[in-house]
Amino acid sequence: VWEIPGGRRLRMLDVAGRHGVAARWFALHPRGHRLAAVYGDGTINIWSPADGILRLQIPGRPSGQIFFSPDGARLYANGYEAI
Repeated sequence: VWEIPGGRRLRMLDVAGRHGVAARWFALHPRGHRLAAVYGDGTINIWSPADGILRLQIPGRPSGQIFFSPDGARLYANGYEAI
């Protein structure tokens, strides 16, 4: 996580190390307080960029990109049956 402007790194999230599988896709919540990551095993993790805490883990089978709705109320995942 970097500060804009200036480019100073504020935090480094160890999203791969904590999960043990490489993250393939990321989506940032419109308000910036959550970061969703899709992993090679189909799991979606939702992190708090401010403190690096894993807030939610969703098992599944997404096959591609993920994104939050414009209002941030929903997370959409390509190939996922239901979230």
